[in-house]
Amino acid sequence: LAKQEGVTTVLLTAISLAEVKALLPLDLVDILVVKSAYEVYGEPQWAEKTLVLTPGSRGMRLGRLILEVDQQGAVRSFQHQITAMPATIANAARLAGWYEEYNQQIKADYLASVELKKKRETGEKIFAGAKTCQGCHEAQYKVWQAMRHAKAFRSLERVNKAFDPACIKCHAVGFEKEGGYIDSELTPHLANVQCESCHGAAGEHVRTQGVKPVANKRWEKAEICAQCHVQKHSPGFELEKYWPKIAH
Repeated sequence: LAKQEGVTTVLLTAISLAEVKALLPLDLVDILVVKSAYEVYGEPQWAEKTLVLTPGSRGMRLGRLILEVDQQGAVRSFQHQITAMPATIANAARLAGWYEEYNQQIKADYLASVELKKKRETGEKIFAGAKTCQGCHEAQYKVWQAMRHAKAFRSLERVNKAFDPACIKCHAVGFEKEGGYIDSELTPHLANVQCESCHGAAGEHVRTQGVKPVANKRWEKAEICAQCHVQKHSPGFELEKYWPKIAH
């Protein structure tokens, strides 16, 4: 009906372009906005006569689209511009209550899990902590100290996220693993991205004076980094570009 009346049809969906093509005839849609690809927003593209847009996520950018539309409502040409939203733009006041409620809920869940872990804590250390590694690997320890990895947990504290399990996992050692990080009071020695975040648990390695290798001894560097540097969290991560910054 919209096509018959010369109206431009815009469809927003949470599925991919391939899925849309399998479900709908695209000749009924002039502009299609498909699901976001985290922070990797896509350039506008044509799918036959339909203009397809792939936005970013998290409300961090503003997209501007200038269209030339014919009398039938079809898009003939376009210009687009992406503008990053600066930190000076205030958060939406109406979302503040919802976000605070969300934070309070995950904090309560986190604190409850901490209490359970404290009760299960055993005397044997599975993770040693960077200070222990320093004893034999002084040169590597000094390189690590100068990295952003060594201060990773502070970035959570600055934005009040030091209780969010989704964030702690990649900002502390062994979180949600036996013998791993629990909280800043019980296991402060396991905060930040440390040696064992990449090389694996070193408790046995220490107890055997190096005879038993660390847990991730045979891992390739791509596998090590992929524990945390995935598209959702690090859309701009390039292994060969970033590896030299941490090589030691």
